[in-house]
Amino acid sequence: MSPLTELIGGAKAYGWGSLSDAGDFQSIATATVGSGGAASVTFSSIPATFAHLQLRMFAATTYNASDSIGVTVNNDTTTTYRGHQLGTNVNQYVVNSYTDTLGFYGQRTGNSTSGFFGCIIMDIFDYTSTNKNKTMRVLGGVDFNTSASPYNSQIYFNSGFYPVSNTAISNLVVFGASGNFVEHTKIALYGIKGA
Repeated sequence: MSPLTELIGGAKAYGWGSLSDAGDFQSIATATVGSGGAASVTFSSIPATFAHLQLRMFAATTYNASDSIGVTVNNDTTTTYRGHQLGTNVNQYVVNSYTDTLGFYGQRTGNSTSGFFGCIIMDIFDYTSTNKNKTMRVLGGVDFNTSASPYNSQIYFNSGFYPVSNTAISNLVVFGASGNFVEHTKIALYGIKGA
């Protein structure tokens, strides 16, 4: 784990978008960013004992508007990750696709200028599989409590995949696309048990 990461064993919490029992989720590690901020948070040596992974984030970055959150798999910054997003930004709707060599992307964080934090939940499916592509889904949003762009209410839904089918995931690096994480950002990694 990175120096920012502290282990919290045995914690249980409900997932989103399902009727999962609380016991289906197990805390693997939690990182809380200190006063100096952080460019990224790393979860390494992820145990291969779950069916899926879930990242839960309460985050803001130094970027002057809402920021995207990226997640690099196994330190791989050469493969082209692919994804789609659907979102709304006050009265504006966003539908697009993306490719990037740095990782998956999920929306939206707060920022240090406004003092607001965003909430993001990212599921990474079949992370130990060696015969299928790794896919993800993300739900994230932030409310800046004003209608003045760029400080407004936003919610996004993303999907994506990591097109390397024969590699299990053992390492995740979480970062802000345009800024560093600010103090009090909290990122937790959970394992989801199989049926």
